[in-house]
Amino acid sequence: NVKTIEKELKAEYRNGTYFVYYRRRPNEGQQPTTIWTDAKYSATEHGTALIKNLFGTDEVFSYPKSIHATTDCLVAMGIADNSGAIILDFFAGSGTTGHAVINLNREDGGRRKFILVEMGDYFDTVLVPRLKKVTFTPEWKDGKPKRMPTKEEIERSPRIMKILRLESYEDTLNNLELKRT
Repeated sequence: NVKTIEKELKAEYRNGTYFVYYRRRPNEGQQPTTIWTDAKYSATEHGTALIKNLFGTDEVFSYPKSIHATTDCLVAMGIADNSGAIILDFFAGSGTTGHAVINLNREDGGRRKFILVEMGDYFDTVLVPRLKKVTFTPEWKDGKPKRMPTKEEIERSPRIMKILRLESYEDTLNNLELKRT
């Protein structure tokens, strides 16, 4: 019924033709503000400090994103309302996106999955160990668990992580043996 959305419509008459525009207001997720200035978005405080607590040093990865900024990005995309979503991050870095998805699932019991793609050397030294650690327990201090997880946190944590290693294009070319017959 057009009457129920009348305020969302705009009509224009141009060059002998009527154009009707509908203002779309998505109801999924939250509309983010233009500038995120809250202290929780500080990469130093909630990125580097988080890595330091997980690994006991901040030397393992330079400038990781704030876990809160990543979580709020997922919420703005509507992921919080979709408990079965699959999130893809082509530039996974230190694994903040995977960490944020694990946290969201722990909060609401969702079964969201994530696919992280990374080709940096820190894949084995930072990304995978980080996800293993936050899967084990959510709170760390100086590289050691701050507390054991609750029964609910255990139930809402991932149980399987599958790691696929792909051969690079250059490696494939180098490994080819061309034999003339």
